[in-house]
Amino acid sequence: DDGARKLADDIEKLNERYMQDSRNVMICVEEAGDSSTYAILGKCKKVDPAGRRTILVRNKLDKYYQDLTPANVDTWLDGDGNLPKALPKFCMTLPFWREGEDKSAQIQQMRKSLGEQDQQKLQQEKKCSKSHYNQ
Repeated sequence: DDGARKLADDIEKLNERYMQDSRNVMICVEEAGDSSTYAILGKCKKVDPAGRRTILVRNKLDKYYQDLTPANVDTWLDGDGNLPKALPKFCMTLPFWREGEDKSAQIQQMRKSLGEQDQQKLQQEKKCSKSHYNQ
């Protein structure tokens, strides 16, 4: 409907104004998949090509465990050459409940547990620099 479209356009304009202001830091959240297809990071690169005020958070790391091997884990974490060298980047699995799971678990404990799981998987594949992943 026209109202929803106008609202979406207004939000997009608001985002663009924020991104254009060089005093603002942008936290870009993308799924941890193929970094060459990051749509939001592409928008950030247009206004911040050197990545000086962009922080990349790669979410849903657990979906890509099977893609990680000792031969590729470091290049994968660095975005296979598709990410600016100076860009601060983090990989993490955010807390979530699976279908049918008890929803009483504390979010802090879930976050801690998933962070440990991410670190264990990355360390299992290769002893990586701790700067690559969230604790």
